[in-house]
Amino acid sequence: MVNDRFNPLSEFEVIFLGDCSNKLRRSYARLEALKIILPNSKFVEVNWNPENVFLKFIFKIYLKFSLSLLAPWYLLLNALFKKNVVIWIDNFPIFNKTSIKIFKFLKPNIKIIFVSEDNFLLPHNFGRLHLPLLKHYDFIFTTKDFILKKLNYMNNVFKFHDSFDNRFIKLNHTNESHKTHKQKNLDVTFIGTYEEDRYKYLYFLAENNIKVNIFGSDWPENPHQNLIMHPPVYGLEYEEIIKSSKINLIFLRKSNHDTITSRSYEIPYFNSFFLAENSTDHNELYENQEVLFSSCDDLLLKINLWMNRPEHILGKAAQALFEKIRILDRSIFNETRKIIMKVKEN
Repeated sequence: MVNDRFNPLSEFEVIFLGDCSNKLRRSYARLEALKIILPNSKFVEVNWNPENVFLKFIFKIYLKFSLSLLAPWYLLLNALFKKNVVIWIDNFPIFNKTSIKIFKFLKPNIKIIFVSEDNFLLPHNFGRLHLPLLKHYDFIFTTKDFILKKLNYMNNVFKFHDSFDNRFIKLNHTNESHKTHKQKNLDVTFIGTYEEDRYKYLYFLAENNIKVNIFGSDWPENPHQNLIMHPPVYGLEYEEIIKSSKINLIFLRKSNHDTITSRSYEIPYFNSFFLAENSTDHNELYENQEVLFSSCDDLLLKINLWMNRPEHILGKAAQALFEKIRILDRSIFNETRKIIMKVKEN
């Protein structure tokens, strides 16, 4: 928690606008973290992912055609009737340029914090809707070095890190988690949504007699006998699948210029072995070239290498990687706390 004597938000009502449609969402995890970090602040929870059929339709039109006129700024109308307000916008362009100017004119003391783990400058992440708003936010927090470089002329842009959802991960500082998962009933596993590059890797493995269990959405049905498709997994089931797999795969999203993801932290925190796509951040994080791959052939080579090693060797490697990650403690809670501290400093 942040000491209220020095907390700039303790006298403010926090209007949190995020994807609150499901408590498993990372957006909702930040909301829960904020409530713990700022126990004396009042919170108003606003879900930008509408359940109403008509609003859902308008929402889709707004995104599909980038019609800023349809921005759902009306969700924040109650902010105009509050005395001291902080608006926390989680990952979505809720305003259009006109509405944000009106808000700032009517409420000059209002603080607007924008937080995103996406590369929001790219077209497929609605960059056209985001760009006109950036200079009007008081604070912008991004996990992407790409964005920091692009917006280095702005003084309201700050870095926070990709992180794991600490609500579902209980840290285990010993080997006990391995003792309860000695029976690894899955050889190679990938958890995530379809992307062309990922499919290319996995199909190559299948063609080379590597059976891969895939848990996620938007994948082709029955593309190969060695690619076993499953629905997405979350929470405890997500943890169980990772712990039951001899080798977990970590891919990056090329379309987002990603160099690290939340799974880069989550899988090591489960004390489970993995192979990760090579990147500068993964290199610095793991400091182990034997768990990084840079091509289809490289991945196949390393899968065969590790599969032929005794399971206790994989367990020892997983434990060493866990220790590296544990020291950083990059949980959603801690990264949210760092955001609040940065707001306090400014």
